Amino acid sequence: MVDAQDFTEVEIVHVVWVMSIASRLERAEEVSSAFGLGYVGRNLPDSIKYLFSPFDFPLMISVFAALFLWEKAAAARRMRAADWRQLLKPSPGAPQALLLWLCGLFAVYLVFYAGSFDLNPRYSIQILAPLTILASSFAKRPIFIAALFGSAIIPATQRYELTPYLKALEADHRFSVEFASQLRPDDLVVSSQQEIFINQDRRGMNAAFASTRESKLEEEIRKRGKVWYHSGVRAGFENSEEWRADRWVKSKFELHLIDSHEVSGFRIAFYEMLLQRIDREAR
Repeated sequence: MVDAQDFTEVEIVHVVWVMSIASRLERAEEVSSAFGLGYVGRNLPDSIKYLFSPFDFPLMISVFAALFLWEKAAAARRMRAADWRQLLKPSPGAPQALLLWLCGLFAVYLVFYAGSFDLNPRYSIQILAPLTILASSFAKRPIFIAALFGSAIIPATQRYELTPYLKALEADHRFSVEFASQLRPDDLVVSSQQEIFINQDRRGMNAAFASTRESKLEEEIRKRGKVWYHSGVRAGFENSEEWRADRWVKSKFELHLIDSHEVSGFRIAFYEMLLQRIDREAR
């Protein structure tokens, strides 16, 4: 029979695997570190806000699980040393495995560069099971059980109307995937959303990162076949990192427009990148 300890061991293996590919994530996303304490200040409030939002997550699961943990913590403060030894002793009814599963995963996502539940709601699925078990351990009364079921229904009934910006982002992703399908495997795409092209088995370089490695990019253009530039929706936001990278690319290289689209007032364009004429002649 599968129990909480078995699931915990599976999650530990998953976390170890994620940490094993940290260097690949750093290269693909062009981040200095995939894991770090510097991400906690952003991830913690965002994840707490998500878990206690009745329209995004089953609110009463979070509330009752928190109350269960608070009740256990209060009892622990009153324990004598002998009671603590008994608490720490593994037993079928003790929640040690659940707590390790919940707190361990939550801690890992706190220090992960993209670990915010608000940014990536799918990560919250991994702690939903232990949260639900802890919540049900607290919610013994029929009215509490009804509240649990009711809070689980609310997020599923929400209808989300896409804003013009989100519609443009969706179109940007779709056009990028289509463009990637037309490229050769050794072609390079410079983009602020290089992960779209990497996911399509194409080579990608982050535009902001490229602006700090100009000689490397020039070498790619001279020696490695075609280089393309994707100017996406986010490049239209003045003073953003994507906007500054877009201005840098357009000032440093000769761009030949290949395809462009206007979606909800946002421009999406794809260019062939060449060295500026004076640079080509110098070489």
